[in-house]
Amino acid sequence: MKILISNDDGIEAAGLQILAAALKDEHEVYIAAPSSQRSAYSHSVTYFHTPNKAYRKEMAGIAEAWAIDGTPADCVYYGLCGLFDTDFDLVVSGINNGRNLSSDCIYSGTVGAASEGTLCHVPSAAVSLCGRNPVHYECAASVLKQILPKFVSDPRNLDYTLNINVPDLPFEELKGFRACVFDTPLDYRRPITRETVDENTLVLSMDTPTAAAQDPRHAENGDSFAVAEGYVSLTPLWHDTVRHDCMENVRKMEMAF
Repeated sequence: MKILISNDDGIEAAGLQILAAALKDEHEVYIAAPSSQRSAYSHSVTYFHTPNKAYRKEMAGIAEAWAIDGTPADCVYYGLCGLFDTDFDLVVSGINNGRNLSSDCIYSGTVGAASEGTLCHVPSAAVSLCGRNPVHYECAASVLKQILPKFVSDPRNLDYTLNINVPDLPFEELKGFRACVFDTPLDYRRPITRETVDENTLVLSMDTPTAAAQDPRHAENGDSFAVAEGYVSLTPLWHDTVRHDCMENVRKMEMAF
């Protein structure tokens, strides 16, 4: 297969390098990734109003690689829409340095890059290695290689983006794979600092980021709980963010003018 790899941690990130190394012997691998860290850029794009420079990178065994001064979704868009003179069978975003579970996916540039691939009509997956300072990237790469044949052969693989989260464990310690839904939302509120410049100007910052708080309750088949128990979570994502079960509530707000 011809595979386009991207990420949000930047083209030099260990996760991307290990992913590319794991795939290059069996597939034709191309890379279009941010030139620097772009975590939490979600699905933001600049390609329609800002030219972005791209820098060629020489990487052993990789067909072609470019570092791009853009967002993760920008990189995938460029990669699929003319940067490379080829068509792709698959987009893989990752391996992310840290989890992308539940409401993390709202912020995630890793998921945003994969979602851009799906919107461009190419089967796409996001892969994340869970933990504050994860180390078992080879495990996550092995997980992806096991999942790929089933994902690629799924006749509905353009109807979702596959979100894969891998516990930071050696492969032999994994308990298996689980199809999961989003677990309960995380609480991302953290204290900020305010520095006064003058009476009309403040500098706002969050100098000591900490892990988002997890609700102790868990959804049935929730992704966070599965990973905590040693399972790889597999979640199909889609861009329809409508709460269809709340439509009746909203219909009560309807009015005519």
